[in-house]
Amino acid sequence: MTTLAVVNFTVDSILERDGWTCQACFISTPKSVRGTNAANEPHMDHIVPLSRGGDHAPSNCRCLCRKCNLDKGSLTDREWQAKKRKREKLAA
Repeated sequence: MTTLAVVNFTVDSILERDGWTCQACFISTPKSVRGTNAANEPHMDHIVPLSRGGDHAPSNCRCLCRKCNLDKGSLTDREWQAKKRKREKLAA
């Protein structure tokens, strides 16, 4: 059985720490678009998804824009990069 670490923090503290900037595509994710369906809406992403054994801790969280976070889903960064490369190759 896997034990997950749980640390008390807020989504805003992660978004603030990351300067309200998507850590994947580096676009601005302003607080003013939270709760919208804007492509640059700020989301908190678990770098290693919880469903894949990642911790709910600040060190495993980052700000992603809505577009990047929905594209990443429950993939690891390595899997996500492979998905993007495959998509780019198919588009070429």
